Amino acid sequence: MQQRIDVHHHMLPKEWIAAAGDHKAGGHWAPHVLQWTPQGSIDNMDRNGISTAILSIGLPGVWWGDVAAARKLARWLNEYAAGLVRT
Repeated sequence: MQQRIDVHHHMLPKEWIAAAGDHKAGGHWAPHVLQWTPQGSIDNMDRNGISTAILSIGLPGVWWGDVAAARKLARWLNEYAAGLVRT
């Protein structure tokens, strides 16, 4: 079986969704976006024959005009992602 690599794979933790919504930067997300979980992401990869994913945060990122807030959220997301890797 051919193994695929997903080079456009997003993580969408609830904390990030809340932050984006606080800045009215979230737009209108599909229900599956609001229900993202690490296990759901892995399940989706398994269903689609994806063996590896390059993970990043979804749009609109972390910048909403406040340097301190962007740094804090970026740090949190980096630590969150590192925890996913460790797990």
